[in-house]
Amino acid sequence: MRLARLVLVSSWFVALPSWALGGERGSIGPTDAPPTVGADASREPEAAPPATTSPEAPTTGAPTLREIALPSQLRVVLDPDPSVAEVSVCTSVDAGARRDPEDAPGAERLLAEMLLVGGFPTAGQDRAEFLATRGIRSELLPARDLMTFCTTAPAVELPLALWVTAGRFAGLSVTAPAAQSAIERLAQALEARDADVIDGRAPVRLRQMVLLGTSEYAHPELPDLHDLEAIELGRLRRLHEEAYVAASSVVTISGSFEPEVAERLLPEQLGRVRRGTALRQKSVSLVPQSTPRFSMAEDPRVKSPSAFYGWLVPEDAPRPELEFALLTLVGPERLGQKMVGPGKAARDVRVGTEPGRGPGFLSLRVTGTGPQSLGTIEKLLEQELRLLATTAPSAGELAAVAERLRQERRSRLEGAPNRARSLSEGLLRGQTASEVLSAQTDAEVSLPDAEAVRLAAARYFVPTRQSTIEVYPKGWQDPWQVPMPVYHIVSAGETLTSIAKQHRTTVQAIIKMNGIREKSPIYPGDKLKVPRGKHHEEAKLRTHVVKRGDTLSALGLKYGVSARAIAEQNGMSVKQRISVGETLRIPNSDSGGKSEGSSAKGSSRSDDAPNGTSSKKSVHVVASGETLGGIAIKYGVRLAALATANGLTTKSMVRVGQELVIPTDAAARREDLPKTTNYAVKSGDTLSGVAKKHGVTVTELEKLNGISRKATLRVGQTLKIPAKN
Repeated sequence: MRLARLVLVSSWFVALPSWALGGERGSIGPTDAPPTVGADASREPEAAPPATTSPEAPTTGAPTLREIALPSQLRVVLDPDPSVAEVSVCTSVDAGARRDPEDAPGAERLLAEMLLVGGFPTAGQDRAEFLATRGIRSELLPARDLMTFCTTAPAVELPLALWVTAGRFAGLSVTAPAAQSAIERLAQALEARDADVIDGRAPVRLRQMVLLGTSEYAHPELPDLHDLEAIELGRLRRLHEEAYVAASSVVTISGSFEPEVAERLLPEQLGRVRRGTALRQKSVSLVPQSTPRFSMAEDPRVKSPSAFYGWLVPEDAPRPELEFALLTLVGPERLGQKMVGPGKAARDVRVGTEPGRGPGFLSLRVTGTGPQSLGTIEKLLEQELRLLATTAPSAGELAAVAERLRQERRSRLEGAPNRARSLSEGLLRGQTASEVLSAQTDAEVSLPDAEAVRLAAARYFVPTRQSTIEVYPKGWQDPWQVPMPVYHIVSAGETLTSIAKQHRTTVQAIIKMNGIREKSPIYPGDKLKVPRGKHHEEAKLRTHVVKRGDTLSALGLKYGVSARAIAEQNGMSVKQRISVGETLRIPNSDSGGKSEGSSAKGSSRSDDAPNGTSSKKSVHVVASGETLGGIAIKYGVRLAALATANGLTTKSMVRVGQELVIPTDAAARREDLPKTTNYAVKSGDTLSGVAKKHGVTVTELEKLNGISRKATLRVGQTLKIPAKN
């Protein structure tokens, strides 16, 4: 059975077959048949079950607002506003990046990109082009805990906007061509993000640092391109079946429409959305942070240095009090007066608050003004944080923050798309419509207890919970007249004496620059200032700009240090992903553990260990047609061991020229390898022909030789053939 051709003229619409919205395929029921072209769209559908109206309607601040529930229990909020010319339909789904499978980062974003313009066919016409000709635009608004789709249309096109919304639940666009098209669009977004340090890579890196070890919340919403390309279509379909259901979604209609007409259209268009089951979010174990985390980057696009500061906010933390504390901190009586303005250290300060469920973080972004500005900014921030932790904010400060928050929330409710988005996201996160729209009322905002704000700041805004990223212009000259200020990130086992020796200075110089005592303890990850001298160029750390395919293990092999040493030097976990374009500091000595070696010649290489011992290290350079599993078989190691050694998963794709570390320990070896014979490829041979000739399957040859069936065979190439018993 095929979908009937869509016919939409003004407010006329065509009903959709039940299987398209998740029902069973079968005979067409009474509501499946399209009505006669030209029939009145406002007539009552013959077989559509009635919707139920929420007892909470009407809502305070919006007398005409009402919430209804369809038979599937899909919640729909009707928010009419005849003063505007458009109507917006926003759908929030519990399908944010935190639900990405561990071995498929970016899956939820890729799926959402595929569903952006719905899913129902349009009689051979490109769906996006068709909608554009009708004045309809759709926007995807991703968040860590949900995905929101907003479709805005002329008021007379409400039926078409609902048709687009229904198509997202049907999943008919979860196809290979749609995935490829979505990946191409996301590749452009990735390229733009990675080219921009201030608004792209730095915020991503800050999230990784603050939420270190919590993969659900730390990983980028958009991972590297090869991660997206490795996601299987079957996995995307399963994610769609789990999340895009009534129990995990809220739909809001805001703007110019008649509520009575919308109530008649909803059962027709959305009445057959699968009920489903609300998804449960597993509990998250946060990795304790014992020292400040620090990173640096260069950005050739900027002329002034900037600093990003982030603080972890656990799920059970008093988030409202923390937001009040941070906004008080940057208020006109504190940093706003002391740090920002003409002749002062900063040009501006921006506060970042992340709404949503689960752990998150609060952040500050400060743009400096001159060579010494970041040092001044850091001192002022430390002073004001200590003051806030000891002295509660005044009633006037809290009132000013409350008014600022209300104005921000009010601005987010301006216009039909913003109102629809705020309502659908708020209800899915557990708020009521009244709470979402409270900023529109003149009611006095309740202030938090000042002492509670102080206690929250004293507990959470402390150095051991802080992560910092400093961004400098390319070739920036500081007061020492050398590019970039010198900082040393303490690695495990280092002392003030060893650090002084490494940088050709004295312990007394280091303790004076950092305001510490000679016997003060230092910890891995601590950031210490060290003086620049005439021998600095010999002692300075190397840097590496991450390229596609790089891993910490591979970099350790390249530079003759361990992956753990590189991780500790950059304040990260050894298992943490690194991003293309990111600048890593490479330690000169391996204080973090034994080197993991290096190698490659043609497809593999073995070199002496850098410390002069006789141990050998092995690396394989990926050739065309090879797979991770095939390479594991080639070297006689377990696939899981090979993947772990390279910071990959067993399903990761490898690229031509990529260097892979081959584990050599006994635990990585395979004992169940099949016996094989060798076969030299002749002219005209194909993989299927060779398989048939030797009585084996193509799949066996693929796995045994680490190649794909699409690989081109070369004359003289040696293939391993499973030996017959």
